[in-house]
Amino acid sequence: MLAGGMVVFDKLLGRKPKQDAAVVIEASSDPIDIDNDGITVELNDQLTVHSPAPSKRIGSSRIVKKRHRTQ
Repeated sequence: MLAGGMVVFDKLLGRKPKQDAAVVIEASSDPIDIDNDGITVELNDQLTVHSPAPSKRIGSSRIVKKRHRTQ
């Protein structure tokens, strides 16, 4: 309750909240081109999810492939 009261009090005084600086993180590789290739994400050893490129989608199609363990 106290924190909520402090937020209201700041608004009544007309103080603007501090703007946080943008954080930029360098990627370890080049980004993939999802506009042409789509994107595939391996969630674990048995589950892979693929989303086709936006231009190749029919409706909102998503493909989920479940791998079966080979013994």
